[in-house]
Amino acid sequence: MNLSRRERTIAIIALGALVLLVLDHYVLTPVLDGRERVRMEAQTLMQDTEQALNLFERSKTAARRWREMTQAGMKEDAAEAESQMLHAVRDWAERTGLSLASVRPERVAGGEDLKQITFRAAGTGPMRSVARFLWEMHSSQVPLRIHDLQLGSRTEGRDDLSLQLRFSTLYAPPAGEAARPSRVAAAGAGGPGT
Repeated sequence: MNLSRRERTIAIIALGALVLLVLDHYVLTPVLDGRERVRMEAQTLMQDTEQALNLFERSKTAARRWREMTQAGMKEDAAEAESQMLHAVRDWAERTGLSLASVRPERVAGGEDLKQITFRAAGTGPMRSVARFLWEMHSSQVPLRIHDLQLGSRTEGRDDLSLQLRFSTLYAPPAGEAARPSRVAAAGAGGPGT
């Protein structure tokens, strides 16, 4: 079988194209797909590593904050925790010039290990006093969380604001005493003092 030069050239080109298609299908495409898969896995691992490092940093910060709160006096008794918070709020108001109308505990809630006492407070004062009072709360070593905050103007066009807060503190009763009702819990449940 004698092929002309033109037929040989066409056969060589067709064979070359076939070889290229086979190489593309069995070598090049799998290598490129594998490379993309490896790149995506590496990106996912980098994100997971970054999240783990962030979690580790937050854990260290939370542990430091927990140590500060317990050293600052996280109380074991509801009455002590309530007293500590009431004194702190009154001290902050006095230091900042905020006029407190009322501060009262509401109820005790929580799980086995930590209990939470919720308070309501209302006060008035200029913007500077309100801002400084809130900063005192924010930077306190006493375990404290602000749940609700309402700020309003008492007199239109004057620097005279009213502030209403709902906040809470924590205490850690010793093991075995968590189930015992406290004075604050009894008061919050409709007992004496409500």
